[in-house]
Amino acid sequence: MITSGSINLNMYEISVKIGEELKLDVLLSDADKVQHQSRRSKKWKEVWKRGHGVQNHQLDDRDGNLTINNFTANDSGTYRVLGSAGEILITVTVEAVKNKKEREEKHVNILLHQNTCNTICMYT
Repeated sequence: MITSGSINLNMYEISVKIGEELKLDVLLSDADKVQHQSRRSKKWKEVWKRGHGVQNHQLDDRDGNLTINNFTANDSGTYRVLGSAGEILITVTVEAVKNKKEREEKHVNILLHQNTCNTICMYT
């Protein structure tokens, strides 16, 4: 049995309406870089690095947040925050939605999935 003290649950799933601004509160003091993997690719692309900032004109880094201005479907995918030793600190999976109704439906499904994951992780 795995105890809750050894489980890293810094995994999140969110949905974002196309055209909205997305603020990811992921630039921790021990974060070295942030990488993005789109849903259509197996490669990880660096989008932020400590000391160098953002690698894309559509991104901003302010106040510990990585902000995606005018979110598009291409911004969907998984973002992971890595420490200086390459360890994964946070993983965020982002899905684009077209309208408010679709976002609400996705939100309910994500909550159900997270509750299931937390239950499975806690009792594995």
